[in-house]
Amino acid sequence: MGFSRQQKTAPGMAAFGRPRDPVIDLARFFCLVLVVLSHCMMVSPVLHPDGTVTTENTLMEQHWFEPVLWVFQVMPLFFVLGGITGLESWRRLRARGGSGIDYAQLRLLRLIRPATALLASMFVGLWAASLLGVDPEVVQLIATGAGMPLWFLAAYLATQLSVPVLARLHGHSPWLTLGGLVAAVITLDSLRGAFPMLAFVNMLFVWCAVQQFGFFIADGIFAGRSRGWFAG
Repeated sequence: MGFSRQQKTAPGMAAFGRPRDPVIDLARFFCLVLVVLSHCMMVSPVLHPDGTVTTENTLMEQHWFEPVLWVFQVMPLFFVLGGITGLESWRRLRARGGSGIDYAQLRLLRLIRPATALLASMFVGLWAASLLGVDPEVVQLIATGAGMPLWFLAAYLATQLSVPVLARLHGHSPWLTLGGLVAAVITLDSLRGAFPMLAFVNMLFVWCAVQQFGFFIADGIFAGRSRGWFAG
């Protein structure tokens, strides 16, 4: 009974969306901070006796890191939360007469502006380090480490830009949409040995599939099912 009531209220929520949830925004903020910090800690410059400088993945060498990573799963959680906020933002925009292009522009501006500020700060810092006589090899290693989190931004931006299309498919057949994304992930992964470049394409399907769980949460489907199970 709980599930049926939830399903009846879902169309209204789908039409207008819900207001922003500060708890979700706070959770996204902490996830983002953890992702950036963990990536920065992965690259540690090491000065050898002969004067050469190399990098080591410090975190991966810690025996406790992988179990903790599997338990907390910060990055998937970030994409799930992004699915919740992305779908609700798209629904609010659509209720005001906005289009998919409007949504893409808003998302691009929201993500590109802070990324541009970050890149500008990195460029100025690395340029200053070069002028101060820091070894070019060290500067290159610092640039590599500082740029590591940018792949995460690119993946998140790609999944967010897909929200209007995936939201339409989700509205028609949510489980079939999720199943199609999972099937694409499995298919591309099975072909990755013959075509290594497919790994980069597959990353988009992986994170889009994870993002879909945020769509389900935004619709209250999981909450409705859990209430139905407890009710017997």
